[in-house]
Amino acid sequence: MRIKRYFFTTWAMTVLLTRRYMRSKTALFFSILFPLILLFVFGGLFGSSNGTTFKVAVIDDAHTSFSQQYVGQISKEKVFKVNPTTSLSDAKELMQKSEIDAIIQLPKGFGEPNASGYPSGQAIVLYDQNSATAGQTVASILGAGFAVTNTQITRITPPLTVVTKSTEQSGLTAFDYAFTGLLGFSLLGLGIFGPINTLPALKKSGALGRLRTTPLTSMQFIIAYAASSIVAGALSIGVMFAVAVVVFHFRVNGNLLLFALYALLGAILMFGFGMAVGGWANDEKQAAPLGNLVSFPMMFLSGVFFPRFLMPIWLQHLTAFIPLSPVVDGLRMISTQNKSLLDLGPQLAIMGGWMIAIYIIAIMIFRWE
Repeated sequence: MRIKRYFFTTWAMTVLLTRRYMRSKTALFFSILFPLILLFVFGGLFGSSNGTTFKVAVIDDAHTSFSQQYVGQISKEKVFKVNPTTSLSDAKELMQKSEIDAIIQLPKGFGEPNASGYPSGQAIVLYDQNSATAGQTVASILGAGFAVTNTQITRITPPLTVVTKSTEQSGLTAFDYAFTGLLGFSLLGLGIFGPINTLPALKKSGALGRLRTTPLTSMQFIIAYAASSIVAGALSIGVMFAVAVVVFHFRVNGNLLLFALYALLGAILMFGFGMAVGGWANDEKQAAPLGNLVSFPMMFLSGVFFPRFLMPIWLQHLTAFIPLSPVVDGLRMISTQNKSLLDLGPQLAIMGGWMIAIYIIAIMIFRWE
């Protein structure tokens, strides 16, 4: 009878907190609308095109029939976005403002026949120090195009060549890879900053103090709050995932259900940290700096904004045990490498250890007022 009453009380508190969450415009904004804003920002950066394009200006100083034909050919290439300017000084000014990546200049005499009667000349690619990589890439693309053109004109095949072949596999876009980090960042914000804003406010209003006079225990309240937060997390993850698939054509090489369940586990873990901080803090002044102290290392060292394999080896080993690292790593492994649940054993072990520890700490240090 006591066990039944215990779970009934916990369930009733879960329903009450869930209703309170659904009525809060602030909570809905930060758990659903704010992650969507970030999603559209990152989607605009990484999902706006299927390939890399370079913004260039083409200056034709030769005015030969071959140069005019070549300018028209460049304008049709998908890899180039040609600016309409025809003045070299205007083009240099645009490059100083970073409005274009490089300038393709066709000097006088470009395309005129040589002694053998073939069109000849040398195109010049101008770039500044801030766009050196883009300029060199543009030069490489033009060089490859000239190699094909030279073969067509002279009918002489170079003795050494290179050929490219497709693997016939559908690769991931930059957005597909970036979305897992963005999802991890959203779970971090939802799990930590939600409770540290809500729980101190409930203490300040006296709502938690009144609950203390009831038979409700701190464990029941934390379980109910965690369950209610999981509903919020599932709703946020679902909306983000739907928008990513429909708008930005997000693809997962692995199992979609496993990807969603793993993200939900990550949300449960992050909520534990938020409840530990929010449950201990007396007010927002205590909760805010402590929440930042907990979240900042995870934000910048867990592979959210850039992969951890870019870090030094010793830092990779160290950051592997940060709570958010196995969440982001696991999501990327499912998404990009089609990993199964068995393959994620190390990540699940780290998450499980942190989950047990943080919820025990949250229950022990919880304060009603």
